[in-house]
Amino acid sequence: MHKLYKIISFLLIPIIKINTFMRILKKKEDKNRYKERFGITNLKRPLEKELIWIHASSVGEFKSSDFLINNFYNNYYILITTTTTAAADYAIKNYGDKIIHQYAPYDITLWVNKFLDFWQPKFVVWIESDLWPNTIVKLRERGITSVFLNARISPKSFNKWKYFSSYYKFITKTFFAIYAQSQNDLKRIKRLTNNEVGYLGNLKLTKKFKKLSNSSISKNINIMIASTHHNEEDLIIPHIENISKKYPQINFFITPRHPERSKIIFDLLKSKKLNVGLHSRIKNSKFKIETVSDIAVVEKTSPTTTLIQKMMRQKIKELSYEVHAFAPDSKNLLPAKGEKPLPSNFLWVPCFSVQKGPEAALLLCREDNWTDEEIEYVKHLSATIGHALGSLTNHNTLMGVLKYLRNSFFQFFIFFYVFFFVFFFQAIMILILSNSVSIF
Repeated sequence: MHKLYKIISFLLIPIIKINTFMRILKKKEDKNRYKERFGITNLKRPLEKELIWIHASSVGEFKSSDFLINNFYNNYYILITTTTTAAADYAIKNYGDKIIHQYAPYDITLWVNKFLDFWQPKFVVWIESDLWPNTIVKLRERGITSVFLNARISPKSFNKWKYFSSYYKFITKTFFAIYAQSQNDLKRIKRLTNNEVGYLGNLKLTKKFKKLSNSSISKNINIMIASTHHNEEDLIIPHIENISKKYPQINFFITPRHPERSKIIFDLLKSKKLNVGLHSRIKNSKFKIETVSDIAVVEKTSPTTTLIQKMMRQKIKELSYEVHAFAPDSKNLLPAKGEKPLPSNFLWVPCFSVQKGPEAALLLCREDNWTDEEIEYVKHLSATIGHALGSLTNHNTLMGVLKYLRNSFFQFFIFFYVFFFVFFFQAIMILILSNSVSIF
């Protein structure tokens, strides 16, 4: 099957090149660095230290490599490859002094060989799910040690790979070790590979945050642990116990993925002698969380709504792309008749997408001042929201038509190349046979 993959990928070279230049025109590709997609670089290979190559396709996957970069960049050159320009911008902006960044070459044997010949990695780390068969096989042929970290496979991808499980086994046998990011991913990957598969947890959670102090945490902070699965609470509870001892003002709320497991989790927490209650049974408790299932109706012409709109328009006008606290004029905070007064401390939270720019904004407010630690956490939240919104499909009709035409265009070329290959092969065979007959 791998031979077929190599043939098809080779036949698609003209289409890949056309697509690359189309992406350049649409500014989805860096016109100054597109040759890196073909295994060509303008950089010089440093020789003082050995080189570790980490491949992470997107921004989300790249964030999983934080621990590796910060622990190994002093002793090794760290080569990072990504496939998206957003991930490239993020990597260079946040780790530019610690890494060498290149765009990953397309999975064509010719270009992969150029890439490997130049960079000569000592060790290769693949992050999450972006597996390229030609590249992985070439690493095995060259005897380069590779590992698969934070490995994941969605249920949808798993259902597809089930029909090609032998090929998945062929690809993954390259890896010296495979570590899944969740127990569910571990189970799915084990069903597709002959490799031993371990579990390390999600590497994104290894990113270091600023330490909190008791004085920096406001009273009655609530932490929601959402969508937990079977056995995950066993891993979480020891951390809850440790945090609760140090920060007794923090309350934890666990919402399991399957609500029918609530009683099981309740009994488990009780057995650990933790102060626990079921939300459905808690009445007039400080731990109670009010949940709203109805749609909130906002009066658009109310003074409060008008003020908030005014502040947001001003922030947008200022092109404020950084999370920051501010305090509006106290005169503007006076309540209208029948309305509660607005808090005095606001937090502007723009949700910025690297690939598409500003996507949304949050305006938070409260009476207490916003601490540096809280602002730092909110920054990570805004980056996540921005990235998620930027990844959503643009439902523009014209763009949809163009996308359809583009896909049809590519489909035509794929059909043409397959047809040409089959026809050409048959013509050659007929010619050989006719020549053979004429000899006799």
